[in-house]
Amino acid sequence: MKMLRASVLLLLTGLFIIGFSASASAAESTQNPGQLDSVLGVSWGASPAQVRQIMEQNGFSSGREIKDPQALMAAGAMNGTYIMEFTHGVYAGYQVEDVYVELMKNQMVRLRVYLWAENIGSEYLLNTAFDDIKNLLAEKYGVPRDDSRNITVGNKPHLTVYSWNADGDKSITLTKNPSYIVGTMKFSARIDIEYFNKGLYETVKNSSRQQI
Repeated sequence: MKMLRASVLLLLTGLFIIGFSASASAAESTQNPGQLDSVLGVSWGASPAQVRQIMEQNGFSSGREIKDPQALMAAGAMNGTYIMEFTHGVYAGYQVEDVYVELMKNQMVRLRVYLWAENIGSEYLLNTAFDDIKNLLAEKYGVPRDDSRNITVGNKPHLTVYSWNADGDKSITLTKNPSYIVGTMKFSARIDIEYFNKGLYETVKNSSRQQI
C-alpha cells in the first residue's frame, strides 16, 4: 500500500513538473520575443531608395507613391507619413496584392501587408493561411495577445485580431478582416499584417518638432 501511494505521489509530482515546465516555456516565449530589426529584408529607418531596391530584389513590383492627403487618409496612413506601394509579391509563401511601406521624413517606420481571398484562391484557403501565418509569427515572437473585437459586417464573422510586442517599442498586428469592396455589394475576406516601429516614429516626429 505504501509503495502504491509512493508511486502515485511520484507520478503526480512528475506531471506537476511537466505542467510547470510547459507554462514556464510559454511565459518565456511571450516575455522574450524574437528580434524585429527588419521587415521583408528592409531595415527600420531605411530610405526610399533602400526600400525600393530591397523590395524589388525580393520580387515585388514598385507601385505609386501616395502623398495626397485625402488618399493617405483613405489608406489609413499615420499623421506626417507618406506611402510607397509595392504589388505582386510573396509573403510567408502566399501571394500578396499590396504592401504599403510608410515613411516619415524619408525613414521607414511602418509596413503593412495585404492578402485577399481572391489572390489565395478562396475564403476557406484564406482562413487556413491566417492560422498558418499566426503560427509562424507565434514561433518567432511568442504567444500573441488576442485583441479580437466583436464587429460584424453584414452577416460576416467578427474581426479577428492578434498582436505581438517585439523589442519593446515595435509591434506586429495580424487581422482577418471581412472587407467591403467599394462600388459593389460584395464582401471579400482579407488578411492584414502590420509591422510598426513606434519608438522610431516618435523619435522622428519629436525631432521635427525641435526644428520649428
